Amino acid sequence: MGMYGPFIVRPADGGNRAWTGGPAFDRDYVWLLSEYDSRWHDRPNGVNFAFYNPDYFLINGKADPHPAGDTSTKVSLKAGQVALIRLINAGYLVQKVTLGGMPFELVASDGRPYDTPEAADEVTLAPGERYDLLVSAASPAKVTATVEYLNWYGQSVRGTAHVPVQFA
Repeated sequence: MGMYGPFIVRPADGGNRAWTGGPAFDRDYVWLLSEYDSRWHDRPNGVNFAFYNPDYFLINGKADPHPAGDTSTKVSLKAGQVALIRLINAGYLVQKVTLGGMPFELVASDGRPYDTPEAADEVTLAPGERYDLLVSAASPAKVTATVEYLNWYGQSVRGTAHVPVQFA
């Protein structure tokens, strides 16, 4: 069924910055978002995209509830620390990401830094889009991030995936 994955370019100095001279973070996470139509696997003579109907909704190749237990996916930091979450839409559907109401800053889109970070509490990614966001909590907080995989027409929710976000 093919293989794909993220390719992250880090600052030359090896520091914990989103890019050379960019904002600092304590830990970074990559969420490779995609969906999968398992019926395509059983069609050796090809597939017809008109009948694409995903039945698995993935974060880093794992469907619910598995991303919740993945230490490279779930966000777990101390209060006051900063997480950089790199979102990559590797799927065919539009995806909306929220962090359980927790605000964050969008700092880059498609590998291009923003001149000024944008405050947000949700971000919508088209297929192939990428966003970098910074999130922190001054005091302990525990929420569940939700990725909604949306239908192209009407934006109805076709599936979801969840990830715990905790600042202890």
